[in-house]
Amino acid sequence: MFIVARYELEYTAFMERDKIYMVKGLNDNIDHIIPYDELPHIAITSVIPFKGNLVYDGMLLGMPVRMGYDFDKMVDKEYDTMMKYYHL
Repeated sequence: MFIVARYELEYTAFMERDKIYMVKGLNDNIDHIIPYDELPHIAITSVIPFKGNLVYDGMLLGMPVRMGYDFDKMVDKEYDTMMKYYHL
């Protein structure tokens, strides 16, 4: 289970505990699946290495839960301080 936290130019930030995985979509950008206005978004998927990048396994189960304004601020604060992983 991840928090889809932010869209960057070439990656989508998936937060899990104390790490952020910078994930790419293989066939389609993740922002075509989860709209910008639904971030942060709780999602269930698997992150795997593929050709030097991290990708998700193609299955992305979203959780239709909104946490509120304070949750958004908390995710933004954590995002700025956590280590980001581009490959495993």
